[in-house]
Amino acid sequence: MLNTILRKKAQVLSLILVLSVLLIVTSAFATTRFIKARSGGVVCIDPGVRLVIRPRALEEDTVVSANMMQEQDRICFHFGPDGTEFLKPAELCVSWQAIDDVDDLTLYGEDCEEIMPEVKPWGVKYYIEHFSLYYFRRR
Repeated sequence: MLNTILRKKAQVLSLILVLSVLLIVTSAFATTRFIKARSGGVVCIDPGVRLVIRPRALEEDTVVSANMMQEQDRICFHFGPDGTEFLKPAELCVSWQAIDDVDDLTLYGEDCEEIMPEVKPWGVKYYIEHFSLYYFRRR
């Protein structure tokens, strides 16, 4: 009986450890911020990458998620909640360092849209009108 109790406690502790590691790993690659509709806000995704939501661009206060994934042939950004549309476009600001190995500066959306950059001395700015998956093609 003591062995059974100890085994169950060990299983529970193992499960807690696994869940803790998953939480840490997930939070390292994703960012969430509570954005007030009235004042807007900034979500820093990665060094050199930020999403700026202007005041009154959202219809209501929203928990915004932003995730950056580096794949072999592209750099992807996923913003949520999916389908969120802005009353004023959000600004995706990307430093030159963050995109030093992309084919071109066009930002592509999962719905086949192409978003052209506004070139700045520090990098590029894109105006996005809704949340979706966006990506750059790599060399």
